Amino acid sequence: MLTTSALVLALAAAPADDVRLRGGIGLTGSAGYSFSPSTAGASPGLDVEIGLTIRDTVALVLRATGGTIIVSSAIVTDAAIEFALSERFYISAGLGLGWLGPLGDNNVPIAVNLVAPARFSWLFARNGNRSGFQAFFELAPGIRLTNVTGSPDVPGPNPPGVRAPLMGIATLGVGYAWK
Repeated sequence: MLTTSALVLALAAAPADDVRLRGGIGLTGSAGYSFSPSTAGASPGLDVEIGLTIRDTVALVLRATGGTIIVSSAIVTDAAIEFALSERFYISAGLGLGWLGPLGDNNVPIAVNLVAPARFSWLFARNGNRSGFQAFFELAPGIRLTNVTGSPDVPGPNPPGVRAPLMGIATLGVGYAWK
């Protein structure tokens, strides 16, 4: 909450020419696993992001990453804060929702998860105002919230022992970004 308030104040105090629209689109490969009950997903997909860059150093970003091939999916949607460590290297952290599991099979659970994605981005070559082709790696650990489908499996204790409802999604991608 304090970080959000600080960013809102920084945005309000920044001159209009120090704030610009940013975006990106790319191709990804995502894979994830959720415990208790066991649900997995992997898929090629897309990465789409839009946001605001403030003073070339901080950005507020909304992202959707991942994809589905009907029998398997791994998707993360989040809001993040991104920091420019240099003109080519960026790091971001956020909070969002992640989905794992097959679409179209009501007998297998689709896990809905609260995730905290961390992303590392590298611009290969800069074109003008911090834009160009980039590669990125994102790791989104999280906690399973519920199943979407009517599967009898529920998170929590599961004999013979207790298993925590933990999960994670890893994504590797390439794309074009306007930072």
